[in-house]
Amino acid sequence: MALFLTPSTPTELRNLANLCVKTYRYEEAKDALIHAIAMDSSDSKAYLSLGIVHCFTKRFADAETSLKQAIAIAPLDLSALSELIIIYRNQGSIDLTLMQCEIGLAIEPLNPRLHIYRSLIRLSLFELSTGWSEYQWRFYSTDPIVKRLHQDLHPWDGYSNDRPLVVWREQGIGDVIFHLGFLPQLETLHPDIILDINPRLRIIASRSFPSLTVADSDCLSSICSDYYEVPIASLGMHLGASLEMARKRPAQYLFADAEKVKHFRDELTYNR
Repeated sequence: MALFLTPSTPTELRNLANLCVKTYRYEEAKDALIHAIAMDSSDSKAYLSLGIVHCFTKRFADAETSLKQAIAIAPLDLSALSELIIIYRNQGSIDLTLMQCEIGLAIEPLNPRLHIYRSLIRLSLFELSTGWSEYQWRFYSTDPIVKRLHQDLHPWDGYSNDRPLVVWREQGIGDVIFHLGFLPQLETLHPDIILDINPRLRIIASRSFPSLTVADSDCLSSICSDYYEVPIASLGMHLGASLEMARKRPAQYLFADAEKVKHFRDELTYNR
């Protein structure tokens, strides 16, 4: 059955395509957008949406073509450029990703997402000092990418240890697990660390870092405004800004429950 029975405007077709995407009807969304482009070949938003639909269906070459067309029509609108950067980054095309970041930042020097994309490329190239510093752009925006917790505390400078330090979560569990790898180094620098972490990680964090205080709701309510604070993803800026520092990061820093490990090993051995 045809998706559209009567002629529609490009805007109406784009809206229809967006509705199809929300209901995972990607082929119908693609058809609507192609029809919108046929009606108005200068509709950069239709090309952008088509590129995104192609990404959903893993047609990345088609996505690249559509996004480049959107950029050609509206070069100052960085929406399509950002999508293109994500494609190149996921494909491991470091040079192309970096080049697109530079193009975007020449247009919008204060664009936080482009700075974050570039920071991740720099980190992958082991440009650790500049990479971690630029990663701070996730906070530099009128609409921050990351909501800052504990704003009433004092930002930690990377070495002061005269008052308790609150290390707080800011991202998903996978990201937090990665950044927990800096805690063994941090423990050597600071004697009184409070870890404000995702509730699902509190048990393993308590077991793996027994000298830290893993905060629950009661502990968080008693935090004093004189304390220091540092977002967990900023630990790399202080503790991993060079290869020499990064090499101090331990290979293993999270530890499973020994009794449960034994239980499951015994059970698996018994069932063989």
